[in-house]
Amino acid sequence: LVLDRPHPVPVRKAAPAPALPPPEITPALMHDGLVQRDTVLLGMQFVLVVEAERAQAERSIEAAVARLRELEQRISPGKQGSEIARLNDRAGIALVQVSAEVFKLLQLANDVQRETQGNFDVSLGATPIILDHGHSSAMLPRKNMRADLNALGKGYAAQLAIEVLKSKGIERAALRIGRDSYLLGQRSNGPWI
Repeated sequence: LVLDRPHPVPVRKAAPAPALPPPEITPALMHDGLVQRDTVLLGMQFVLVVEAERAQAERSIEAAVARLRELEQRISPGKQGSEIARLNDRAGIALVQVSAEVFKLLQLANDVQRETQGNFDVSLGATPIILDHGHSSAMLPRKNMRADLNALGKGYAAQLAIEVLKSKGIERAALRIGRDSYLLGQRSNGPWI
């Protein structure tokens, strides 16, 4: 085999995945007028950055993280007793009562699955989740099916965090979940990114 290239082509190695910090929230970092906290929720790294007076920023971040932990307790399939873990445990057996919040996410999951013709499927089984609107309950139609709302939960979590920050009077913030960024307002001292 003869190559017509005078020099070997460099091969790029994929960068190793960054190590996630422990699940507890890291202490606040203050730099350039910003307060930043990192934590792991829903199996993903969350970085919250707020531009505000330090005490207000810290209280607001704490409130946002507390709300996200509530969500995580409801939708994480790996959290024993979560609504999604119970749904998975009862797959193909019985309807499971779920909160209005989880019901709304399951309904959204079915809608997205239908709109994408099954290309986006949180049930890991290519079958819509059975929803009982009258009793706010749900069921995976076949045994051994599993639901995982983390992909939908990521965008929903961002929306919740931004809503909490706004409710605490925060007008400028940035939130990074994994590789996705969500912004609230413009930073007063240059761009967020």
